[in-house]
Amino acid sequence: MKKSLYLCGPDMQIPEGQALASKSPQSWRSAVFHFCMKQGIQVINPLAEAKNTLNTNGRMFIAEDRSRKEVEQALGLVDRCDFLLANLHNSDESSLIPLIHGYNQGKHTVVWTPFPVSPWIGSYAKASFDSLEDTLEHLVIQSFDDQKSIIDWSIQYENGLKGQSEKFPPGGEPDFQYFPGEGNKPVLILAPHATSYWHLGGLVEAEGYTGALSSSLSRLTGNPSIISSYCSAEDSLYTFNSSSLSKSITNPLIGFIEKLIKLHNLKMILVFRGSHWDSRRELNVQSFLPASIDSCEHLDEFKRILDYQSQNRQISCKFDKASSESQLKELSNFFKIPILEIAVHKSFLIPQMQRAHYHNLVTMLEAALNQV
Repeated sequence: MKKSLYLCGPDMQIPEGQALASKSPQSWRSAVFHFCMKQGIQVINPLAEAKNTLNTNGRMFIAEDRSRKEVEQALGLVDRCDFLLANLHNSDESSLIPLIHGYNQGKHTVVWTPFPVSPWIGSYAKASFDSLEDTLEHLVIQSFDDQKSIIDWSIQYENGLKGQSEKFPPGGEPDFQYFPGEGNKPVLILAPHATSYWHLGGLVEAEGYTGALSSSLSRLTGNPSIISSYCSAEDSLYTFNSSSLSKSITNPLIGFIEKLIKLHNLKMILVFRGSHWDSRRELNVQSFLPASIDSCEHLDEFKRILDYQSQNRQISCKFDKASSESQLKELSNFFKIPILEIAVHKSFLIPQMQRAHYHNLVTMLEAALNQV
């Protein structure tokens, strides 16, 4: 699983006398970026991310005035990462707040700072170094890929969702979170019920770990994802019908998906749901094609690989015939791209108890997505 690193601290040249200073005249951020790229570690630089992340109105976030929205976005980036590297040379609150937040969220926080280290700072760092080279070597050692890292990250992510599952978002903010991925992948991954939602006048419980599953697959494969992050006032995907097509742009989620499809030329939408304990199949798969096309290469290839992988892994996977009256059929017609819905049995969505089941599911879906 590709690890990610959040950078915070002042932009500066590497101090003279440090090993990397003679190797690169660039800033410390540039040196870290090039080093991590060679090691397969994704660097999330808040200064760059702020200029390349779409908000729900299609505008750009510019993180220069440290307004509340920019601070919240920066802390959201910390939540997405595995590691945090804080440069505390001439540091200010832009370094300390992400460091403390990352530590409190259970991230592996590392500090690059002149020695001796203040005990106040040391209490929020898992490791501290006065050499940038030693700092990076430590991160490489920590960035191992195994079953434990996938499961631990998923549990951590899901715990974050639970804290706001039955809360409405603050005024003016969406009830979903967008992860852009690598920008050139063809599949949009959705988890519309990762948090509680209102459906036909009643509050419905979240479909646990569909959000963590979708987020993990987005991180592993680079495909973009949208995950509900607060209680949804309406079940946008599953109450959509032909009579509301002309009003769809007024729905923030539907309108945002429509913009993403056009902006990134997406070819397919993959929706994850949770199924009940009494379901006879471990995975129930339905595909919906828009009326404008007869087949889709991306959809067919994904289904073929999923069928092959599920048989090899002894996971029962049923490909159901899609209903022509489903709201997802209406959405497929509106978006003009195929939609594939996978309902996952509850036994695969409790990684604390069924670690092997969850890991098997994630790696199987990863394999299918990587071939699309």
